[in-house]
Amino acid sequence: MGLGRCGLGTPTPPRILVTLKWNDFCHKLTTRLIKGHDAVCIEDLNVTGLARTKLATSILDASLGTIRRQLAYKGAWYRTPVVAVGRFYPSSKLCFACGDKNAALTLSDRAWACPSCGCVLDRDLNVARNIKREGLRMLAAGHADSRNACGQPVRLPMEAALAIPA
Repeated sequence: MGLGRCGLGTPTPPRILVTLKWNDFCHKLTTRLIKGHDAVCIEDLNVTGLARTKLATSILDASLGTIRRQLAYKGAWYRTPVVAVGRFYPSSKLCFACGDKNAALTLSDRAWACPSCGCVLDRDLNVARNIKREGLRMLAAGHADSRNACGQPVRLPMEAALAIPA
């Protein structure tokens, strides 16, 4: 039942109110992300595949597909690049400090120490840093030459690539 069938003075059904509020939240979130950043880096998730797991209700309730679609069209609208890092990129298993891949990491490990450099990493923060680094690398690879005018390689300084605002 849409809102068009409700007459004047008829209360809106609660399920429609929840849907309207969630859609409004998604639009405001994606607009704030696109307008507030020079580029947006996201992970390309297989939402359909995740919806078939035991996390199905959480994945579908979060509207990840809707948020990704809105980021894509608003990014084009406001001329902000939206970079999707591939779903097979090992963002959670790579140490952001040294780049070593920890193949022994499991889904239940929320914090882990890198076996190569000893850096203690929070899984979510490490994923965010790795997605940002890879997304900026992909963005630079698509828009820049491999060498600048002086013949030096084009690469972001490590400090700038790792800096995540608080």
